[in-house]
Amino acid sequence: MIKIKRLVVGFSLSISISSCNLSSDKPLSVKDFQHHNWQVIAVDGKALSPRQDNRLPNVEFGENFTVNGFSGCNSFFGQGELTNNKLRVVNMGQTRKMCMPLEMDVEQAITSTLTDWSNIERSGKDITLEGKQHTLTLKLRD
Repeated sequence: MIKIKRLVVGFSLSISISSCNLSSDKPLSVKDFQHHNWQVIAVDGKALSPRQDNRLPNVEFGENFTVNGFSGCNSFFGQGELTNNKLRVVNMGQTRKMCMPLEMDVEQAITSTLTDWSNIERSGKDITLEGKQHTLTLKLRD
């Protein structure tokens, strides 16, 4: 009886591990992003600190894969495109405030990564966008 329980537990565990691996290997779809709000928690591996108003940059994907968010200094909007686990935002527009140099550097890293095709890696509920120059780490916020 104990051998059977061990066999069942071992079999269940291997199925659970296998299905986790399968879900992380499958290509991401628009539905994986749509109607979700992602907080940018790191740029190039460096954790971001909230601004004085306690805000961190964020990216939100809406209906028809519209994209809007806050890039550290200015708000932005555009149209998302997703193909083969690569993401970009086209027709990006944004407000034009001047901010402190560090905020402007973060903003430039975020907007350049979003407007160029970036590879997407998923780790649980977090995603990493690896662009040509910068890497963004985003945490599901909603």
